[in-house]
Formats: sequence, structure tokens, C-alpha cells
Amino acid sequence: STSHTQTITVEDTVAPVFNESLPTNVTVSCSEVPTAVTLTATDNCDTDVEVNYSENITGQDDACGSSYVIVRSWEVSDCSGNSTSHTQTITVEDTVAPVFNESLPIDVTVSCSEVPAAVTLTATDNCDTDVVVNYSENISGQDDACGSSYVIVRSWEVSDCSGNSTSHTQTITVEDTEAPVFNESLPTDVTVSCSEVPAAVTLTATDNCDIDVVVNYSENISGQDDACGSSYVIVRSWEVSDCSGNSTSHTQTITVEDTEAPVFNESLPTDVTVSCSEVPAAVTLTATDNCDTDVVVNYSENISGQDDACGSSYVIVRSWEVSDCSGNSTSHTQTITVEDTEAPVFNESLPTDVTVSCSEVPVAVTLTATDNCDTDVVVNYSENITGQDDACGSSYVIVRSWEVSDCSGNSTSHTQTITVEDTEAPELVTELQDISVTCDEIPEVPELEFTDNCSDTIIVDSFEETNTFDSSSNDYEIIREWIVSDTCGNSAIFSQIIYVSSSSSIIEFTDERCIDDGTINLNQYLVNGETGGEWIVSSGNTSVSDNIFDPSTGDLGIYEFTYNTLSGGCTSSVVVTIDINNDCLVLPCGQEDVDISKAVTPNGDEHNEFFEVAGVGECGFIIDVQIFNRWGARVYQSKNYQNNWNGRSTNSSFGSHNFLPAGTYYYIVTLKNSGLKPFTGAIYLGTN
Repeated sequence: STSHTQTITVEDTVAPVFNESLPTNVTVSCSEVPTAVTLTATDNCDTDVEVNYSENITGQDDACGSSYVIVRSWEVSDCSGNSTSHTQTITVEDTVAPVFNESLPIDVTVSCSEVPAAVTLTATDNCDTDVVVNYSENISGQDDACGSSYVIVRSWEVSDCSGNSTSHTQTITVEDTEAPVFNESLPTDVTVSCSEVPAAVTLTATDNCDIDVVVNYSENISGQDDACGSSYVIVRSWEVSDCSGNSTSHTQTITVEDTEAPVFNESLPTDVTVSCSEVPAAVTLTATDNCDTDVVVNYSENISGQDDACGSSYVIVRSWEVSDCSGNSTSHTQTITVEDTEAPVFNESLPTDVTVSCSEVPVAVTLTATDNCDTDVVVNYSENITGQDDACGSSYVIVRSWEVSDCSGNSTSHTQTITVEDTEAPELVTELQDISVTCDEIPEVPELEFTDNCSDTIIVDSFEETNTFDSSSNDYEIIREWIVSDTCGNSAIFSQIIYVSSSSSIIEFTDERCIDDGTINLNQYLVNGETGGEWIVSSGNTSVSDNIFDPSTGDLGIYEFTYNTLSGGCTSSVVVTIDINNDCLVLPCGQEDVDISKAVTPNGDEHNEFFEVAGVGECGFIIDVQIFNRWGARVYQSKNYQNNWNGRSTNSSFGSHNFLPAGTYYYIVTLKNSGLKPFTGAIYLGTN
């Protein structure tokens, strides 16, 4: 066998190596000190080497601390003790002056009104953080009269704490070379009328340096020597200067001319064609001139062609003219053509065509007329009637015509046609109305009066009365109807309804008889001709035979008898009370002595004014009077009558002033204590 042995001795003799470029020594300003470099290293054996950095600053003890030395050291060793190091020396110096931050003002030459304000400058230093800019200003040459030309020197200076400094100077040369300026618009040259000369403008001015400039004004007028003084020239001047002698001026030339004619003040009358009644009054014109204050308008008028028969067609030419003192004139002409083309006009409202009844034919209207030219026009009237030949003579036509002409032949006419017809029936003149009455108040059939608008003859064709009475005490109606016509055959019907209500009436008689006077016929008390009834004994022990009461068959005393009837719905009762006594005396007055009125006419003629019971005035009898109408209703009673009844009723429903209607009435007169039977009879009452 063979063997070999190799011994390898391993040693670490190589130091670590820096990986980056090594910083060199430099001299810099304080604002440019570089940042310390971070170095790393690599070792051939040791994989975990670390670079150690250190820094030393020396010399930073001056007032600003802006000049010093920085020594920076980097050192690295491996685990075998091999080491590498590097040193950088940085020398810091302050050699840079502060720098102004703003743009620096330049030298200028300006007007006194344009001196710029001093600029405020600031500065920045690379080392000193608290630098201050110092400003100063010097003005020279400001000793002239206005103080408007001078020099301003402005200086700015700044230093840092190391003594580095920066400065700037601005020179402002101030001069017054500007003239004052007018503030207002300047008046221009004009050519005007004398009435339009403008007022002088007041101008003011402003100067850039002089604050108290005054504008001087002057005016010169030339050429104002003509007759009117209306053409001339005005030269107006304005001038202003500042205290440095700079001046401004302005001139306005006003040429005044009178080229305008006078002007009429009023609206000018135009040409017209009119009627002779419408010729307008001449207008009074006045005028105004722009220069002449005393112009006069001359007026003239010419009329031609007024030679026709009426003098209503002609021409009027009116002229107005006015001139001023410069000879400028204005004129106006109005032509008025006068014609008569208008017909006369009726003054009144014109009657229209009408259709009327014969009683309503209108009276012919009297028309007058007015003409615009002819003052004496006459209206001619005519009337024509046709067709008045019919049986009635009430239907015909009336044509009425009115015509009027003026002297120029213009005419106006109007026609009215009146158609007359009889279409109206007769009318009732007498008042006729429906009434309500009781059965004892039914009025007589009235005599009616009629009228017709055309015919004088009215014919009552028929009269009919219908009665609904059923012979009982029920209410009923009476209908009365008249048919009338005129001669033209127009007819009308008139009717009246009488509403009848039932009623009852009682007629009472009181009598005294001697038992020896014999029998009494009770029918003597039926004063109204009552029939159809029967006497019954209402009180007393007796009987009635054939209307006869015989007192001798009974005792002395009072007896009462009743007689009832029904007529036209009215129940009528006659009650007779007889006192039978034995006072059979012969009295001084007998039945033949009694005189009772047959008529009463209270009309104020002193004859028959009152109902009188005469002939017994000396007998001492008490007179009992009852008055009844034809239906048996009592309309008056007095138990002690004094001959004073004149037709008045105690029932206020009768007539005016309570007078009863005229007609026939019935009375019962009882002479108390006379022994005479009651007196009965009829009396006529005339109250119309």
C-alpha cells in the first residue's frame, strides 16, 4: 500500500471589503451638508460582518455656528480580527449671502400722480433662518413752486449672521409734464336756430399733481346787428392751467341762424264738403316763431258761387298767413264746399202703421219739419179712407200722408196706414159680481147697462137664471147669465153667481084683547103673505080652528101661537102673544083715527121724510113698530116709536150710510093699551 498525507493549513488573513463607493472629503455650505452614507461590507470568511459608523463635529462654536468640520468614520472587522476602515472629512463654510424672495423694483420716471408704493421685500438665507430686510428712502429736489419734480431713492439691504449681505436700490424720477384734464364731455361746434342756443356748459378739470385747478370761461358774440338780431356767432372758451404751467383749453363756436318760419299753434282746419247748416265757424289761428316773439296771423275769406235760387251751394276759401321779421312765412288755406243735399227732417216722432178698433182710431198727428238750409218749409197733409162700406161700417183703412220739400227740391214724406177692425164684443158698464147672501136677501134681477166700442146698438140675445134650490134648508146657488152682441156680431157672455145660505127669522107680535072682543083671526098677523104653514098653540090651554082663536073658550091669561113656513131655504116663524083680559073699556080713539104713512122718501125735501103713525097723539098709546123686508126679515123695531124712522137699518150690512135699499117693505104697528088689533100693511121706501 501506498499512502499520502496532505496537510492544509487554513488561515484568515483577508480583511472585510466595503460594498459601496466610499464618500470623499468635501468642503460645502451649511445648507449643502450631505447625508451620511450607509456602508455595508463583505468578508471572504465571515458572513456576518457589521459596519460601525461614528461622527465627530468640531469648530461649531462661532456666533452663527455656520463654519465647522464633520469627521465621519466607518469600520468593519471579521471574526479573525481582520479590519477595514474609512474616514470622510466634511468642511462646512458660510459664504452665500441672503437672497431676496420677491421681484426687485426697477428704476422708473413717473408723473407725480403715478409714484408707485414702496415694495415690501423679504429675504431667505441658506444658513441664517432669521434674516431681516432693512428699508430706507431718500427724496431730493422737491423744492420747486409746485413740488411736482423730484427724485426718490429707495434702498433694501439684508445680511446673515456670517456677514454675507445683499442690497438693492430703486431710483424714481418724478416729473409734472401732464396738463389738467376736463372732467365733462366737451361741447362741440353747432349751427342752431335762435330759439335753440344751448346754455353754456360749466366745465371742471382735474390735474394729476395740482389739486386746486380753476377753469376760466369767456364768451364772445359777434354779428348780432341785423334787423331782427336773429343771426350771429357765439364763441365760448374754457381754459385751465396747473401750477407747473401745463395748460388745457377748449373752444365752442355756435352759429345762430333764423331759417325757421313761424308755426301755427292750433290744429289746422282741413278741406270739407258740408251742408249749409254745417258750415264751420272760422278758426282763429295763432302762431309762434322761434325768434320773433310778436308774429301776427293775417286771415282772409272769399265766397264764390252763391248765386243759385236758394243760395245753398257755394265755396268758401279761408286763408291764414304769418311771417317773422326775418321773412320766414307760413300759410294755410281751407276750402269749404257747401252743398244742399239734405231733405227736410220731421221734428216729431213719426206715427207708425197700426191696426185698431174703431173706437181707438188715433187723431191725425200734426207734423212739422226743419230743413238745414230752407228756414220756411211747410208740411202738406192728406188723408184717404177706403173700405168703409161693410154692414157695420166699422172695418176700413185710413191712409195718412205727410210731405215736405225745401227750395232745393229735396223732399221727405211719410205714410201711415191705419187698419180699423171691429173685433171687440160689448162690455158691461154696470158693476156685476158674484155675491153671497142669505135666503132673505136675494136681490132682484138687475137692469144691466152695456157699451160697445163701435156700435151704438147692443142686443141682449138671451137671459137665463138657473136655481139649484132643492126645497130644503140646504145652501144653494142662483146662476144668472146674459148673452149680448153688437151689430157686427161680436158677442159676450156675462154671468153672476149668487151663493145663497139658509137662515131663519122670527116675527113676534104682542097683543092685548078683552075676552068679550070676539074671535081672533090669527092670519091677520101674517104681514108678508106667508102660506103653507099651520098655526099651533105654543103656550096656553086652547085650540085653533081654521086660523081662528076664540078667547071665550078659555081662561083669562097669556096665549102664544106660532106659524112656521119654509120658502127659498128661509125658515120664517110668526109668534103671536095675546094677553086675554077683562079690561073691556071703550077708549077715546078708534081704528078709524089711525093714519099710517104709505111712503118714506128721505131726500131732504121735507116731504115724507119719516115713517109716521098719526091721529093718536092725544090717546096716550105707546106705539110699537116693526118693519120687515119682502122676505120677512125684520129690519127695524122700536117699542116706543117716536115717528123718527127714515129708512135706516139697524143691520149695518145694508147699503151706504146704513140706508135700506129702495123697495116695498111691510110694517106691524101695535098700539099698546088701545084695545085695537095690530095695524099691518105695505110701505114704499125710496132712498135713491
